Order: sequence, then structure tokens, then C-alpha cells
Amino acid sequence: MAYQALYRTYRPKFFGEVAGQKHIVRTFQNALKDNKIAHAYLFTGPRGTGKTSVAKIIANTVNCIEYPVSEPCGVCDHCVAISKGIFSDIIEIDAASNNGVDEIREIRDKVKYTPGQGNYKVYIIDEVHMLSIGAFNALLKTLEEPPRHVIFILATTEPHKVPATIHSRCQRFDFKDISTKDIKKKLKEVIEKEQISVTLEAMDAIAESAEGGMRDALSLLDQALSYSDERVTDVDVHAVSGSVSELKIVDITEALLAHKSVDAINFLNQLIESGKEVSRITHQMIQFMKDVLLYKNIDTSGLQRTIFERPQFQALATSMSNEKIYEFVDFLSQAQREMKSSNNPRTYLEITLIRMADTKQQIQSDLAERVSQLETTGTVKTPIVKKAKPAEDNKEDVIEAAPVAADVLEVNSAPKVRVKIYDVNQFANILSNAMKDKEGSKRKKTNIQNQWDEINRQAEPNVFTLAQDFSKGDLKAVWQNEFIITYPTVVMVNKLMRADVRKKLKRLLKKVYSIDLDFIALPEELWESKRKEFFEQFNIGMSPKLTDFAFQGLHLEEETREEPEVIKDAIAEFGESLVQLK
Repeated sequence: MAYQALYRTYRPKFFGEVAGQKHIVRTFQNALKDNKIAHAYLFTGPRGTGKTSVAKIIANTVNCIEYPVSEPCGVCDHCVAISKGIFSDIIEIDAASNNGVDEIREIRDKVKYTPGQGNYKVYIIDEVHMLSIGAFNALLKTLEEPPRHVIFILATTEPHKVPATIHSRCQRFDFKDISTKDIKKKLKEVIEKEQISVTLEAMDAIAESAEGGMRDALSLLDQALSYSDERVTDVDVHAVSGSVSELKIVDITEALLAHKSVDAINFLNQLIESGKEVSRITHQMIQFMKDVLLYKNIDTSGLQRTIFERPQFQALATSMSNEKIYEFVDFLSQAQREMKSSNNPRTYLEITLIRMADTKQQIQSDLAERVSQLETTGTVKTPIVKKAKPAEDNKEDVIEAAPVAADVLEVNSAPKVRVKIYDVNQFANILSNAMKDKEGSKRKKTNIQNQWDEINRQAEPNVFTLAQDFSKGDLKAVWQNEFIITYPTVVMVNKLMRADVRKKLKRLLKKVYSIDLDFIALPEELWESKRKEFFEQFNIGMSPKLTDFAFQGLHLEEETREEPEVIKDAIAEFGESLVQLK
């Protein structure tokens, strides 16, 4: 018998074999067991996540002799015929090649006939978004009121291209990307059944490269098996997939942290010469920074990633501060965006690496990293370099002496404190004053909006990503030098309201508008509820006294440490660039 690809051999035939999609599997098992099946379904989601497989399992189950059941029996005459592909009442149609009106009219004419073998006629239309407008119109009436013995299952990767009239006639199920944990679980089953040798690192590499698609994971395993000799390793997977070994990215990152741009570029050139794409390298470097951030800040024991157990990775993650990680991500994200319109992405990435390794570019993040280390040890050593006094005009010319090392001052670090991020009174004051002077508030809002695009144009590279995120907000209310801005997600709000991020954004706003501006960022839902609470009191003449902010997932406080006065005095006197924290 001819060789069959792994993704075909291990296509799920029962709900219990489906990787991930537990919410969909459970829903259909209950519906089928209770014989509560609908006449039309729309399956949406990325490629290789199980849409067609689940559709076939449903078609098999409703035509099983034992129906109603939650799973097909797999042994009755109908199930055997379906597994052999000789069951006439399950009709699969590829809309990419059968997208005309005539094909759909043929379906419409045939649905009135009763099933020839089973209980239901099931039409599975794959890539349904490829149908023409005329074909969709021809399908509408049949889809709305099909005969009792007909079930339509439509599958698509692009649901936005499916007309609303079709959506409204179907029950929609959204298939999600399959988690790496579920992909690795399925890969392990396949590896054991096939009796092949695959390293844990190779499984990690396959699961990551598949990007949520089980079919892609099995296809990649197939390729790696053909490429390798006896045992599939992560080197084999990286070779056939074009992905980059995480240890290579560790080498690049270590060179950047040591300000060795030549070494970093040499490592990059080695990857490119081995056939890796520049865009793929950039993408994986960003993903790697995400892994470092996760390792530093959460318990990763449940993530089952072999990279987290490697000493080289652990040492690197320990040596990097969160601020440094954010800075590197900003650089790489900007490079990723600019590469799309560049004819020479390799040169662009090389320049980005040079900038990332540049000592001057990292002054602020180095300072933040030293402060973090000081907080851990509980002491701070501050060499203070005094400014030389200028010679008086009536004095003789003098020769400036070489700087003399100052005494080192040790200061106990202050304890950490919890600081409130939001002040509900500030929110109420902005709205109250804006309502009292509507014209003035409107003019101020217009002035801010007129220069809004300048936020991205004038952003320095190390805050460019923050500026882009910030500029996507919706300006709601303005009073004098304060405004309220909203965002769709609470994750974005938490990021922008962090003290270190607010400081950078306020500095950028001053650069753009030449005045000090302050802002409150809120999730859109919280804004609506607080606005309603405000106007319920304001409209009856009350001075609004609002309840404190509360919203699921919203960070209302953050932990901070007050700098000792000696550090503040030294920075105020000599500037941050002349004060070194050790």
C-alpha cells in the first residue's frame, strides 16, 4: 500500500481524538446524544484546527445505526462504509473549485430527495467564503428551510467574507488555535504508535513552528522524519521548517547585552547563510523575549518548555531586567514593521542589532537594571562626580586636574510600598470641568487631536511601540492639561498606566505639545459605566461623588520603592548621566 501522510493517517474519527477544541467537542457530544441537531452550522477558525474533521465526525455520528449517541460506534455497516468513503449521503464540496451558481442550484435540486443509505444527508462545504455572490444567494432559501433530513456544515478560514444573511441562518462555532500543550500530547500519541524516536526538544520545536495548527504539526513531523537519519532532533526540525534554534537566539542576545554588535551580526549571518529567513529570525527573537519575560515573572513549571530548563537560558533570563526586555521588543517590533516595505531586510535587521547593542541607547535601561539590583541587595553605592567650577576671568589660566574618585556613599534602600494607580476624583474633576466649559473643552480636545499623528512621528525608537499603542486610544474628555482616553482591552490599559510607561509617554506628549499633559487610560466598558454613574448625579445638580474604580483584570495598585533622598539630590544636582548606581 502507498505511503499515507501522517496528517491523513491520524485524522480524528471520533470526538475523543480531536486535539483541543474542548468547548466544541462537548457541545456536539451533548447535542448528538439528545438528538438536538441543528440544520446548519458555520465552522470558522485558522487552518488545521479541526473544522473539517469535526464536520465529518458529526456526519458519521448522525448516520450511525446506533444514533442518537455522542460518538459513532465505528463498527456498524454505516460507519464502515463512511470510513471507506463509499457512503453516498455525506457530500463534501470544495467551494474554491465549485463556487458557481450552477453547482449550488444542483445542491438545491437534490436536497429534496431522501437519504439513500443513512438517516441524514450531510453537505460539508469547505472554504465556503470562496462562493460567488450569486451562489450565496442561491443557497439562502435552502439553508433557511432545508428538508428535515438535510444538514449543512459550512467551513471557512475567513468568516468576514461570508454574508451576514448566511451567518444568521447558521449556528456558528469558532475553532481556536490549538495550544502547544495539546499539540505535543497528540504528537506523543503519534510517535508511540509509529514507534519512532523524537527528542523532547524536537517536539517543542514542532509545536512552536505549527503555530496552533495540528495538521501543520503532523506535516512537519513527516518532513523531519524524512530528513533525519534515525532520531529526529530539534536541529532536524529547524532545518526543514526554517525556524531558528532558541540557543542561537541566546547567543545573539548575550552578545547584545555585552555590547558586542560584531558578534551578534556574525551569529545572525550564520543563521541566514544556513537558509533562515530574516523575517522568521526577527519573529522568533520577539517570541524568545516573551519567553524570557514569562520565565522571570511567573511560575513556568506548568508550561512544560524544555528551554526553561536549560542553564544558558536561565542565566540569560536572570541577567535581564524587565525594562531591558521591553526595550529589545520595541526595537525588534519596529524592525519587523519596517522590513515589510524594505527591499533589504537583512541590512535593516543588522542595523537594528547594532542599535540594540549600542551603549548609549541602553543608558536608561542599564540605570533601571542597577536600581533593581540595589533593591534586591538593600543598599546603594553612589559615586558622586562634582562639576568643575569655571575659572574666574581675572584669574590666571588653570589646567583642569583629572577627576578624582569621590568617596562612596552607602544608603539603605527604602521599603516597597503599594501605590494607587487611579484617582477617581481626578476622573470626576475632568468630566465636571469639561461639562461646565463645553466650548473650552471642545477646543482643547480639537487641538490635541490635530497633532495626534505627531505622537508616532516624534517617538524615539525605544518608545515607538508604546507610542503606537497609545495613539490607538479613543480620546473621550479633556480639561486643561488632563484627558481621559479609552482602549478596547484591559491588558492595553494596564500596560499604559504603569508608572514607568506613563513617565515615558508624558515626556513624549510634552515633546509633541510643548506642555505637560496627564492622562487616565480606561477600558471602554469601565468608561461607559463610570460615565453613566457621573451623569446620574450631575444631571440632577449634585456634585458627583463616584465609587472607586473596579474592573476585572484592571490593576488598581502597583508596588514601588521610593528613591532615597541622597539619590534624588544627586540626580537633581548633577543629572542622571553623571550619577552611577552600583
